[in-house]
Formats: sequence, structure tokens, C-alpha cells
Amino acid sequence: MIKGYFYLALSFILSLMFSCSQEVKFVVDIEKAFYEVSTRSENLLQKSGFITYFDKNFNLQKIEFDSETQILELQNSKGNIVAVLIYFETDSLDYANSGMLYPIAQDFSVHSSFCAFIYQKLMNCSFENSQKTAEFCNYFNWNKFYENILKFENPFLLNSDLICNDIATNQFSVYSLKLKE
Repeated sequence: MIKGYFYLALSFILSLMFSCSQEVKFVVDIEKAFYEVSTRSENLLQKSGFITYFDKNFNLQKIEFDSETQILELQNSKGNIVAVLIYFETDSLDYANSGMLYPIAQDFSVHSSFCAFIYQKLMNCSFENSQKTAEFCNYFNWNKFYENILKFENPFLLNSDLICNDIATNQFSVYSLKLKE
């Protein structure tokens, strides 16, 4: 009798393990991002451009989209933080961007954009082992970072090099949030 319960419990646990996906899908709403950028930038041409993010293998991906695109569905490993930056064409040679840090800062704002920018900057600087850097980034307290960033009207005026260096050396604190000189 006990053997029967044991096997039943074991088969239930195994079915749960294999039914739980190791992948997570999330939606990037281009319309919302475009609206957020349009409140900050007056020189947008149209709703076309590209997004960048690191995939589940920690490779930088670039996906172009046209003005008809409303949403993009992305997939990544469960438990990974995903920094998505969206770049829209402008009438200058530059791009206006917006971003989000899934699952922490999923709204499109200058604050979530800055968090995504810092994450991607850290990943772009990791020439030796991007998987190790991504694992390190997943353990960093992005929730607390986001809360501290909210205290600044425009976090892009902060010294991003200092912030990245302090995060990478595990010395980040609120004192790392200094304005550029």
C-alpha cells in the first residue's frame, strides 16, 4: 500500500516537473513604448525601428519592426531578467529609445529604460563570459535599483559608467547614483 502511494506521488511530481515550461513568453507593446517616447521626443518620424535584447543563450538579438507592428512576443528562460530596448527612428541621425526590464519594470518610462540600458551595458562589456555576467546580473537587486532610480527625474543624467563599474565589482550602493560631471 505504501509502495503504491510512493509511486503515485513520484509520478505526480515527475509530471509536474516536466509539464512546467522552462521558457517564459512576454509581450513587448510597441504602441505603448511609442507613446512613452513621443512624450519625451518631438522629432519622431514614424513608429518603426528595432529592439535589442539578450536571448536565453545570452546572445544580443536585434529585431527590426515597421510602422504596422503593434506588439512583439519574445521568449526567454524562466527566471532570467530580460532588458529590452526599443529604438524608434527620428528626423535626426539618432534614435529615440524606450525600454523595459522584464519582469521588474515592465512599464515604458524613462526609469525602466535606464534600468534596461544599464543591464545591456553590463552585458555588452562582458567579453569573456556573457553567461556568467547574465547569472551575476540576475542576482543583482534590480527591484531596489529601480526604486532608487525613481527618485531621479531623468536618470540618464547619472554617471552610467560609475553605476556599471560598481555593480560589476559588487560595490553598488545609493552613493553610486551620481550625476555626470
